[in-house]
Amino acid sequence: MDQTVDNRTTMGTTTSPLMSESEKNAIIGGVLLSMLLAALDQTIVAPALPTIGRALGHAEYLPWIVTGYLLTATAMAPLYGKISDVYGRRPVIYAAVLIFLLGSLVSALAPNMLVLVIGRAIQGAGGGGLFALTQTVIGDLVPPRERARYAAWIAGTWAVASVAGPLLGGTFAEHLHWSLIFWINLPLGFLAMAIINRPLKKLPIAAKHHRIDGLGAVLLVIATALLLLALNWGGSTYPWFSLEVLGLVACSAVFWALFAVRLLRAAEPLVSLEVLSNPIVLAGTLSMFLLQAASIG
Repeated sequence: MDQTVDNRTTMGTTTSPLMSESEKNAIIGGVLLSMLLAALDQTIVAPALPTIGRALGHAEYLPWIVTGYLLTATAMAPLYGKISDVYGRRPVIYAAVLIFLLGSLVSALAPNMLVLVIGRAIQGAGGGGLFALTQTVIGDLVPPRERARYAAWIAGTWAVASVAGPLLGGTFAEHLHWSLIFWINLPLGFLAMAIINRPLKKLPIAAKHHRIDGLGAVLLVIATALLLLALNWGGSTYPWFSLEVLGLVACSAVFWALFAVRLLRAAEPLVSLEVLSNPIVLAGTLSMFLLQAASIG
């Protein structure tokens, strides 16, 4: 009994003490491959956009191929962690991968620009989960003092995607076919699922019973979507100080305020504000926010 407690304390998580080091490494490798899928999809598309515009027409909607992905990925990412607390990591990360692969399939077979944008939005709904759950699973497996080492692996995954994505996207679009930038996700996604299938079964559902704040989730998705629409349309579709853009910003601010009120009043809020009272967590969160803003920009 004491040995079991010691093992779990050492891990700093709810991971089963029977999980071997090779199984942990297999899980981490699999989830990093899943993250590579989502990261690659943010960099591989841009070089192929001119070719896609010529093939499908309606080139004025090309920005939505990128924006559609970012919109759903940003809005859905915070939901996956809470959902996985309720239903367990394995089924939720599997669902994220399958949603991502479904979006890839729709995008690869798209006969026109509208279907391609819809496919990209579906991809984003899964890709947001891959970003969040990769770090969640690593947090379950690795004690806090060792997580910086794995954060370097996450950074390396993004570095690989930032270099390989444009090269692959340009090569596929120029010498083969633009749809290959989406077809390539299917074998990689199934490989990731095969790698993590067996060892991830040993990662248990958190013992505490959790509830999903549905109202908070809706407010977060609406506020995020309105803000991203304003940022996307401002300066391109509409002038920055047009009624349409200012109206979207104002509506987003209202929903962000409602979301903040919900966080303060909900019994189990979607995002815990208490954790930000830790100055280390607060500084890390702000730094990551600025880093991602620069990266996406």
